[in-house]
Amino acid sequence: AQDAPGAAPKDAPQEQQAAGKLTATYDSLFIEYQGAQRNFSAAYQAAKDDAERRKILEEKYPQPDKFAPRFAEFAEKNPNDPKAIDALAWIITNARQGLYFKQALRQLEDHIQSEKIAPVVQSLVYSGEPEMAARFLQKVAEENPRREVKGAAVYALADHRMNRGRQAEAEKGFEEVVEKYGDIKHYRGTLADAAKAQLHEIRNLAVGKPAPEIEGEDVDGKKFKLSEYRGKVVVLDFWG
Repeated sequence: AQDAPGAAPKDAPQEQQAAGKLTATYDSLFIEYQGAQRNFSAAYQAAKDDAERRKILEEKYPQPDKFAPRFAEFAEKNPNDPKAIDALAWIITNARQGLYFKQALRQLEDHIQSEKIAPVVQSLVYSGEPEMAARFLQKVAEENPRREVKGAAVYALADHRMNRGRQAEAEKGFEEVVEKYGDIKHYRGTLADAAKAQLHEIRNLAVGKPAPEIEGEDVDGKKFKLSEYRGKVVVLDFWG
């Protein structure tokens, strides 16, 4: 028999099954989570030593896994509410993996053309469910009609591949970003700025590539260039 709509999956931890029985609006859940974060931050900053900080981290940190089943329940019971997408996006960007993450990502595929999935895209780069994340990003890149969302998905998919050693595919993806979506704003400036930085790393900073030139002063104040030591074993220690 299938689980009732809004119920926690049967193989979820008991604490999650219990939490899944609670009902709330998206806004009230989000406010509750923010409040828990503020309380944790205040207590952590007021801690007097490492031992107290560790205890506060263990006892007060608002674990996403404790909130995920409640956001999932809201999305299940209110599929036509615009905030259902926000609830699914919250799970994906905060939980990052596990039962509720997988469930939310599958449900969010029904809203693949929504502009509201934009915040989800970048968070999937480091997802603990890489295969699901890659499939979702590919689908967003192919089916979402909004240029900003599509560009973000193409960049995130290239980044995802780069982090998993698929450099050739990543390079093509970043080239596509520069060519088609370069003007779109990004936290590193524009998508072109971000993609060009990644292309530089792939083409110049990979293992086996010649090291870029470095100029500086040694501990005795003597100026040097890294190229002067070509052919020798060099250990560089960057500190400041």
